[in-house]
Amino acid sequence: MRTLPSQYSSHWFPCQQPQLIIDPADGTVRKDGCTLVIGAGLARATAAAELTRYFYSGRDYNNGYERLSFRGVEFGGRPASFALTFHLGQLIQVRFGAMSPTAKLNRGWPTRENIDAEVAFMRLLNRLQVSRTSVCLLVHFQGCRPIARRARAAR
Repeated sequence: MRTLPSQYSSHWFPCQQPQLIIDPADGTVRKDGCTLVIGAGLARATAAAELTRYFYSGRDYNNGYERLSFRGVEFGGRPASFALTFHLGQLIQVRFGAMSPTAKLNRGWPTRENIDAEVAFMRLLNRLQVSRTSVCLLVHFQGCRPIARRARAAR
């Protein structure tokens, strides 16, 4: 795997939580120190059991879809969260978000400057880890092939 340029190096953001790592060959996600492979067809019960320590919230949409959200991990050396979306108990989507620990907030929300910096950081990570240039990593699984969708840029 390629490394981050020095301005994004992890010495700026000390790694104290487990890292999420994306396999560029198949789009699966692994958490360092864990044997769980987050990829197409992962059972909801397995994910919930293996990731209990990081569980933040869940929502059952009562139509076969359910989303589980997790935090307390890092992505690219920054604090991160991720969400797993299941349909009929099988993983179909993974979403990531990495936050700057030094982000300035305006009434509880990041400033435009911070949002722009986070978008640039996620683009860099996507390019380094999975050779994609989208703003955020959103992968839908169809069969066993991940299909990337480009996120809409905030206006």
